[in-house]
Amino acid sequence: MPPADSVRRRRLLPHLLSAVRCGDRGGRVAVGTMLAELGDRSFGWALLVFALLNLIPLPLGFNMVTSLPVFLVAGQMAAGLDRLWLPERLTLATVDRRKLRRSVMKLKPIVRPIERMGARTWLRMLRRPPDRMVGLALIVVTFVLWLPLPLTGWFPAISIFVIAVGLIEHDGLITAVGLAIGAFAIAVGAVMGALLVAGAAQVV
Repeated sequence: MPPADSVRRRRLLPHLLSAVRCGDRGGRVAVGTMLAELGDRSFGWALLVFALLNLIPLPLGFNMVTSLPVFLVAGQMAAGLDRLWLPERLTLATVDRRKLRRSVMKLKPIVRPIERMGARTWLRMLRRPPDRMVGLALIVVTFVLWLPLPLTGWFPAISIFVIAVGLIEHDGLITAVGLAIGAFAIAVGAVMGALLVAGAAQVV
């Protein structure tokens, strides 16, 4: 019989799709309803849901709004809080269900390697409450997500998603992979910012 954790990882996408389908309000679903369906308003599940919101195709600059909940969660992790607090206004906010479902389905190529890695490694390094250093790293990655620059939205959101899975499963290796993706996202953001500054200097 396979380990319980590996079975749970293999069922991650169906679990997410079930949460997206719940509480349909004319084609929309509330953030709080999704978190309740997932069964735990923990740091990991909240980060995972908010990462999904940032993976929905949106106009450039809209990530300056959708990244704010990630800042809220990451800030509480960095402060060492052991319980997540979310404002009621945020939990009542609704998202287009079909767009969110498409974002979940696009994650298949990312989730499957994570599931295989989790089934083989069993590396447990994270403490409760979540490590403050992870929270601080998430703040930096989220800042890159917040920047209204081209190519700076996808990689930070993927990084946050993978870190969230690591937190949910208390798996240090998966979290480390997410942090590595976050480091790459920070590098991309730095390059794009430098190119923007250089271009503006030439115009002036």
